[in-house]
Amino acid sequence: MNLSIRNMLIGVVALMITLVAGGGILSLTSLGSVQKNIVNMATNWVPSVNLVNAINTDTSDLRIAEAAHIMSTTPEEMSKAEADFNAAMADMKKNQATYEPLISSDGERQTYNAFKDKLAIYMGFHEKLFALSRANQNVEAAELFKGEMKTVYDDFSNSLDKDVQINVEGANTDYKSSTKQYGVVQLTTLGVLGVSLLAGFGAVIVIFNGVIKPIRRTTDVMATISKGRLDAEIPYGMVQNEIGDMARTLAVFRDGLAEAETLRVQAARQKEQAEAARRTATLELADNFEKSVGGIVTMVSSAASEMQAAAAQLSATAQEASAQSVAVSAAAEQAGANVSSVAASAEELGASVSEIGRQLETSTSITQGAVREADTAAAIVGELNEVASTIGGVIDMIAGLASQTWL
Repeated sequence: MNLSIRNMLIGVVALMITLVAGGGILSLTSLGSVQKNIVNMATNWVPSVNLVNAINTDTSDLRIAEAAHIMSTTPEEMSKAEADFNAAMADMKKNQATYEPLISSDGERQTYNAFKDKLAIYMGFHEKLFALSRANQNVEAAELFKGEMKTVYDDFSNSLDKDVQINVEGANTDYKSSTKQYGVVQLTTLGVLGVSLLAGFGAVIVIFNGVIKPIRRTTDVMATISKGRLDAEIPYGMVQNEIGDMARTLAVFRDGLAEAETLRVQAARQKEQAEAARRTATLELADNFEKSVGGIVTMVSSAASEMQAAAAQLSATAQEASAQSVAVSAAAEQAGANVSSVAASAEELGASVSEIGRQLETSTSITQGAVREADTAAAIVGELNEVASTIGGVIDMIAGLASQTWL
C-alpha cells in the first residue's frame, strides 16, 4: 500500500467525521420537524381544543342561566340568574380572546367566524328572552328558548364541535408526522451507526494492515539486526510511504553496520599481521645486533689484549730503563770515587779528566732522559690501564644490551 500513513489517517478520520456529521445533520433536521410538531401541538392544537371546549361550556352556562331566569319566581332568583349569565358571558369572551390568536388555518377561521355570526343572532334572541322573562311572560319566553334560540344554539354548538374536530385533526396530523419523523430519525441513526461501524471496522483493518503490522515487522527486523544478524531481510522497502522510508533507512543502517564489521575484521587481521611482522623484525634485529655487537666485542677484546700486551711491554721497557739508570748512577758514583783517588794525578791526567767530565755530563743527561722516559712510560701505562678499564665497562654495557635485546 503506497498510501502514506498521514493521508490514511486523515482519510479515516474524514470518513468518520463525514458519517457522524451527516447522520447528525439528518437526525437534527428530523428532530427539528418533530420538535416543531410537538411545539405546535403543545402551543396550538391542544390549547385550541381546550379553549373551544371551554367556549362551548360557556355557551351551555349561558343556556343554563337563561333557563334559570325563566324559571325564577322571585326577583332575587332572577338577579342571580342574570349574574350567572353575565359571568358566563365574561368567561366566554376571555376564552375567545385567548383562542383567536391560535387560529392557524382558513378552515378553522371560517368555522369560528360562523360560530360568532350565529352567536350574535343568538344574543339578539337573548335580549328578547330576558325582556319576556322580566315581564313574567314565561310561556312565550320558554317557547322562544326552546324554539328559535335552541336552533341557533345547536348551530353554533355544531360550529364549535367542528372547530374542536379541526384542532384534534391538526393535533393528530402533527402526531403522525412526529411519529414518522421519529421513525426516520431512528432509521437514520441506525443506518449511520451501521455504516459507522462498518467504516470503523474497515478503518481498523486498513490501519492494522497498513500501519501496525508493518511497524511491528520492521521493529522485529530492527531487533534481529541489533543482535548481529546483518543478513536479515528488510521488508516494505518498495512501499512509497513512511513505512517504506523506515525500511530504506534501516537498510542503510544495516549496510553501514555490515561494512563496519568488515572493516573491523580486516583491521584485526592487519593488526595480527603487523604484530607478527614486528616480532619477526625484532628477532631479526636482535640477531643482527647480536652478531654486530659480538664482532665489535671480539674486536674490542682483541684490541684490549693488544693494548694490554703493549702496556706490559712498555712497563718492562720502563723497568729496564730504570735499572739502566741505576747502573749508570752507580757508574757515575764510581767514576767520582776514581776521580777523587786520582786527584793527585790530575795534572797528568788533566786531559783525561776533562774528557771524563764531559762523558759524565753526557751520561747524566742520558740518565735523566731515561728517567723521564721511564716516568712517561709509567704514565702511558696508567692511561692504558684506564683505557682498558673503560673499554671493559663499554664491553660489559654492550653485553648487557645484547642480553636485554635477546630477551
